Amino acid sequence: MSTTHEPDCGSSSCMFSSKGGMRTNGPCRCYENAGFHGSAVMAAKQMLREVLLLRARLDAMPHDRTWTKDKPTPGEWWLSLAPEKRTFSHTDGIPAVRKCRVDIFHTPRPTKHCSYDGTTYWHRLDDDRFAGAQWKRVDPDPADPFAEQPLDNSRDRDLP
Repeated sequence: MSTTHEPDCGSSSCMFSSKGGMRTNGPCRCYENAGFHGSAVMAAKQMLREVLLLRARLDAMPHDRTWTKDKPTPGEWWLSLAPEKRTFSHTDGIPAVRKCRVDIFHTPRPTKHCSYDGTTYWHRLDDDRFAGAQWKRVDPDPADPFAEQPLDNSRDRDLP
């Protein structure tokens, strides 16, 4: 009866359906079918709580998932060298996109280095091979979904 695109509980009192014809008697059950309180006012309170929680989670998510030419910070990155820089005399070519690690070495002053070619050799980021390169942060590994979560009976602790 009800879908995520068009709620319809089948009741003749349905607040969301524009269908006519034979329908069941009784109040609209769309809120209850969606997991909210049957009362419109109480359902609105529950929905507001969920909207605020979802907004807080969305705001906490990193939004920059695009490629950039800015020099990377230490951590794991996807690296795409400029096409003309993907061949070197010591290799048959470099893949278009490769996972790499960026770190700061004190040699003798702090300098960013990158390891991307599967060896233990680290290349300085100011090396010409990185001119025009693009970088994209590697998403952190997800948490274990089976890890035991602490019990929390208060719904108010979910709010920002």
